[in-house]
Amino acid sequence: MIVAPAAAAGLALGWLMGWRKEKQLYDYFYDEELSEMERELEKTPEGTIEETIEERVQKALRDRLR
Repeated sequence: MIVAPAAAAGLALGWLMGWRKEKQLYDYFYDEELSEMERELEKTPEGTIEETIEERVQKALRDRLR
């Protein structure tokens, strides 16, 4: 009787901790890519950067996970 609720609570806690860590990592990579884009924008003429911030973050996450 005690095992099932304890297991469910453990799974919920594990999921919550993983979700929080994923959000922190995504925010970190997002900020990192944003600052990199700002530095790149300063170096290049206006209008030459075609990727959006979201595309850059997704691309960077895919590259880091490989």
